[in-house]
Amino acid sequence: MSEADAHSQQPTFEACERARIVDISEGTQQIQQLSVARRRLGKTSAEPS
Repeated sequence: MSEADAHSQQPTFEACERARIVDISEGTQQIQQLSVARRRLGKTSAEPS
């Protein structure tokens, strides 16, 4: 792969890398909301929701 090819693919790689970070942070927020809801309802993660 030439340096020009690597440079042209870099924005695509960076976009994918950022997209993964967004997915992870959104998933983390959903897990946190589920944990808070379970605590308020007095349930544990071992019990079915």
